[in-house]
Amino acid sequence: MEDLSVPKDNNYDNTFLELSTVRTNAIDLIYDNINIDLEPLSETEIIEAIGKLNTGKATDEFGISTEHLKTARSILSPIFTSIFNQIIATKQIPLFFKTGITNPVLKKLKDPTLVESYRGITVTPTITKLFEYVLLPRLTKNFIQADMQFGFTEGLSMLIAAFLVTECKSESKHVTIKPLYMIAVDSQTAFDVVSHIILLDKLYECGIHPKLWSIVKYLYTDMSSKIKWKGEISDKFPIQQGECDNIWSPFLSPILKVYINNVLNAVSSNKNKWNQT
Repeated sequence: MEDLSVPKDNNYDNTFLELSTVRTNAIDLIYDNINIDLEPLSETEIIEAIGKLNTGKATDEFGISTEHLKTARSILSPIFTSIFNQIIATKQIPLFFKTGITNPVLKKLKDPTLVESYRGITVTPTITKLFEYVLLPRLTKNFIQADMQFGFTEGLSMLIAAFLVTECKSESKHVTIKPLYMIAVDSQTAFDVVSHIILLDKLYECGIHPKLWSIVKYLYTDMSSKIKWKGEISDKFPIQQGECDNIWSPFLSPILKVYINNVLNAVSSNKNKWNQT
């Protein structure tokens, strides 16, 4: 798990990565020297976010669960409102916000004696999840999702995507009598190798508020995790790439939302040209 958190893909487009690094560094410098007001979080937003937290989940490493927040929401909401607004104003993210406990889970039908047979599921602090739920509506406000996005989208599912594929196959066979070419990409493991730099670059293109961009940057700086195995917990190690299994994954994931959005728009805009080939 520690090895997986370190970038090492020798076949990666380093030129693109370097360009993204230069741009995000420039963006960070500019944002640090400007002061653009962001409407403070309201207590109502905190209460609504607490209500959206899923129950029945494991407690975090501090022994806090969603049920604790829901039970005491009337008491905790004004406290969290003050704390979260202070975090946004100062852009100072508590270190415990960026930690987690990773549990190795055996993949289906895989050999339990092999390291690569396991996928890490990270339990992040409950308060961090609340913070993310509160900011998520503001982060997605200006994001225009491609029509071909189906994953993690309200009102849509991968079954709909599968149905469209079935219809395309049927039309190709019985109507157009043209060869149909399909490419399937197993993107599940891409969660583990997300480049944080490119992620920030893509978020800038989405036009999110400068303060929110900075908050995401600092959340992805100095991330760490520990491994829990057979009741024992390891020393922490840095997370230099990949998602930390948090609520932002559906929005920030390069394969499901931000990263792939431009690709899907390009496919849609060129579909007429491809239909002629």
